[in-house]
Amino acid sequence: MNLNVEKPQLLGKVFILALFLVFALQIGSAEANAQTSDTSLDRLVILNLPVYSVIITDPILPDAVNDIYSDEFEQKYLSMSDEEFKTAIQNNLQAAINKRQEGANIIWHKDALQYIEVFAPNEVAEVRQQILKDDLLQSQISSQQPIISEYTPGSDDDTWVIYDVNMGNMKLYAFYQRIKWSWNSTQITSVNTSAYAHIYAPLWSYNGLNQNPPGEYLHNKYSYYKFHEGHFVGTLGYPIVNTYPWHSTVVFTGGGWAHNQGF
Repeated sequence: MNLNVEKPQLLGKVFILALFLVFALQIGSAEANAQTSDTSLDRLVILNLPVYSVIITDPILPDAVNDIYSDEFEQKYLSMSDEEFKTAIQNNLQAAINKRQEGANIIWHKDALQYIEVFAPNEVAEVRQQILKDDLLQSQISSQQPIISEYTPGSDDDTWVIYDVNMGNMKLYAFYQRIKWSWNSTQITSVNTSAYAHIYAPLWSYNGLNQNPPGEYLHNKYSYYKFHEGHFVGTLGYPIVNTYPWHSTVVFTGGGWAHNQGF
């Protein structure tokens, strides 16, 4: 994910960090007990910032997804005191760290480290360690070598999804990639690909595909490669952040696939 591709996004990034710092300084102040419209506005920005992604293969239908951004979730956090809000964020981040340690496919956004540090400085070191592990894993991912063999003709249909998640551990939106392919005894004979989105948080919108290059057959049609990159905009009366999640997938004759993702 790149939060500052262009100058407007850089200004938005600085503005969000300023809100975090101002909000953090308010905690503990005698004046912070009174909830104001400015505080609610600051929290809406904070609650709409993605800090990590969850990657799932063959996901359930969008309407059946749990832990999504909702009016109930939003009102719960807007009604908290500043100290309750900070404590809730710290607990949420620790819960995500624990899930990752238990094997959940969670990938932290590097740009979110500065915001995590404001609310949960004790958790930043562990998040950095998990990011380093992700970087090592990404560097080891490479295209699978072709296997010379014969297969039973068949077909497959797989979908991958990236959920971007906020500091409340609520999903803001989802970006999907679907590939359907068929093969004979030695090579892929047909491929159909698509990419689409689902929005859960009302302040986010999907601006379509940012990159959608033609797919490519590899190794005499033993495999097929496809890349999709989406464009999402978080808006609070003006653009506050742009995200670009992407899927990079190779599918193989006989079934099977290798998938990579980023943002």
